[in-house]
Amino acid sequence: MRRRNIRQSVVATTTIPLTGLVGHYIGQNYNFTSGSWLCDKTTNHLTVPIGYTKPNKIGNDTDFNNKDSLEFQNGMLLSIASNILTSNGTDNTVFVVTNFINTNGYHILGENKSTATANEHWNILRFESNQYIYQQRALPYNTRDARSGTPTNTKQLLCGSINGNTSIIRKNGVELTSNTSSLNGSFSADRLDVGGIRYNQVPTTLYLNGKIAEIVLYNRALDNTELNLVESYLNTKYGIY
Repeated sequence: MRRRNIRQSVVATTTIPLTGLVGHYIGQNYNFTSGSWLCDKTTNHLTVPIGYTKPNKIGNDTDFNNKDSLEFQNGMLLSIASNILTSNGTDNTVFVVTNFINTNGYHILGENKSTATANEHWNILRFESNQYIYQQRALPYNTRDARSGTPTNTKQLLCGSINGNTSIIRKNGVELTSNTSSLNGSFSADRLDVGGIRYNQVPTTLYLNGKIAEIVLYNRALDNTELNLVESYLNTKYGIY
């Protein structure tokens, strides 16, 4: 698969590329009392929407090398910042360090419009039909995605990326699959959902049942060198594989 050669920008304190970084969420930066997850490097913080249950904070979680994590059960967070990862055909890359129950229909990340109806949502990363899915959506009912793998209820590092018409999904530093398809239509999202997705802006049962220790989001496709750099940083930090 051909990926763009993008110049790296790396700092010693994070050891991850900074160009295009729009969201970096670390477990230790979650405030359970206020229900807010502060974003490192940007101002795209996550908060608990009205009517939703906030995730618990697990301090020194042994599942993640004694690093803090968030435990999601029938709850979620969202960012009210516009266009963190815009749909409508734009490139992006996401990384999630997670541990979840192997059950169909759980949504790790999603994105929708602040005035969304039932049809206006975007499942970014989820597992369903016994496989991982990384998806980009446009209306009406048009998607492109990468689907592969068998979900496991163990600590893992998931990565999804869109580069032009090519979607990929990776697990623990290994590409599971890539898929090339065009995307027709449009869908301009302005809300990022973490730990679930919403229909008509009200709670649903489409929640993640598990933990998230760290999320890294880019508004561009990372090249192979950069993918390996971020995955190495996260693997070293959490001892995933």
